[in-house]
Amino acid sequence: MPEKDHNLIQGLINGDEKSYRVLFDEYYSSLTVFAKKYVGDIDTARGITQDIFVKVYESRHLLKTVKSLKGYLFTSVRNSCLNYINLEKIHRQHEERIKLSATHPDVEFEHKLREAELEKLMLKAISELPDKCRFILTKSKFEGMKNSEIAEELKISIRTVETQISKALKRLREELVPIVKVFIIGMLVYVSDTVIKIFLS
Repeated sequence: MPEKDHNLIQGLINGDEKSYRVLFDEYYSSLTVFAKKYVGDIDTARGITQDIFVKVYESRHLLKTVKSLKGYLFTSVRNSCLNYINLEKIHRQHEERIKLSATHPDVEFEHKLREAELEKLMLKAISELPDKCRFILTKSKFEGMKNSEIAEELKISIRTVETQISKALKRLREELVPIVKVFIIGMLVYVSDTVIKIFLS
């Protein structure tokens, strides 16, 4: 590792504000341009990049294992962009379902609204997962990627992928099972494929 990066990382770990400013000044613009290539919108790209800098500061103690500061930052931005794209895709599918429900008979329409409410809660729970958990879960459950393919893309072990998926599903079930029970008691719900993927995995 270059001495410059080593000193900068040590400063960041120690909470040195000057080091943080140096990091921001050096990488913010290039990371934002990089993010825009994925998400296509400069404001969204800025937001993603700013979030990464916040996370770097909040989790600065983890930087001691980083071998390349530049690689770490660009990989973090890329993963956040892919998470954003995947969640946007799910949201669009969710909105389309609501539009289609408007043309159905009243009873089915009510069922679909309940389903939409449940899915909205589930999407919120997914968005609050740690970045790596969210990214791997989305790849596995919503894009149908094999664990080996995810491991290869992220340069991690298959066991790590399995562990992250298990952690994500456990957390989602803990948060959503009580809510699902209330929905089912209140009304028989047509549960969507998205919800099934979480509770029957």
